[in-house]
Amino acid sequence: MAGYFGNAKVIISTRRERAVWKRLHHKILQHAANTLVDKIVANSLAVRDFVIAQEGVPSEKIITIYNGIEAAEHAAVYAKDVIKKELAIEPDRVIIGVVSNFGAYKGHPYLLKAARIVAGKIPKALFLLIGDGPFLQECKEQANVLRVTQAVRFLGLRQDVPRLLAVCDVFAFPSLTEGFPNAVLEAQSARVPVVATNVGGIPEIIADGTNGLLVPPADHDALARGIVRLCEDRRLADTLADNGRRSVAERFSAEKMAAAYAGVYDSLLASGMD
Repeated sequence: MAGYFGNAKVIISTRRERAVWKRLHHKILQHAANTLVDKIVANSLAVRDFVIAQEGVPSEKIITIYNGIEAAEHAAVYAKDVIKKELAIEPDRVIIGVVSNFGAYKGHPYLLKAARIVAGKIPKALFLLIGDGPFLQECKEQANVLRVTQAVRFLGLRQDVPRLLAVCDVFAFPSLTEGFPNAVLEAQSARVPVVATNVGGIPEIIADGTNGLLVPPADHDALARGIVRLCEDRRLADTLADNGRRSVAERFSAEKMAAAYAGVYDSLLASGMD
């Protein structure tokens, strides 16, 4: 809206999630806003398809530009033993990391059920749940009910996620719906093998069995199997971790994303959409 009333030459809107939560009044306002923009950029093909279907946006008006990250920060080498000591984690614990806000669609209840299964098979397993949100307290209560408090630690909102990823043996991502999660890219860039749900834009990041594992959403048994598999088969885990880091560097860099956005603006300005 600001761009329209400010007489901007080109107006681009972005979509970064499959907004299943939107109600009728949200959709009405969104439709009005869509008429004011020259181009809509979705951060995954899944989001693009969702916007076309749900908002009635013409396919020629929306393009896909994947998120990009600064890989160097997550690819840095950190002293794992020092970090574990800071967190009071025994050196021989097997660490499963989860970085996500505690929202309704993030799948933490299934993760906690999976944690109970994993802990039964791998007694040294420890889940580090990083993030905050409206369902955090509910998840803490669920952990008590499931009696997995010895296998789960809630770290809250952290500013040192790259350091925490460095101590993880596996990264789990249990979302029920997603746009294109940077958390998965960051874990891969940190060379942590990933098991994630096959929803939204995640399969655009992960090729199952090549640079990560995909499991069905809302299936704690499948999630647990994937985690256990990566914990026990370190040759597979190393292969997926190497391929994951490589795919992020090749496909999802911040530089590549910035160049794509610059190309869109240049194209629109050149076409006279002013």
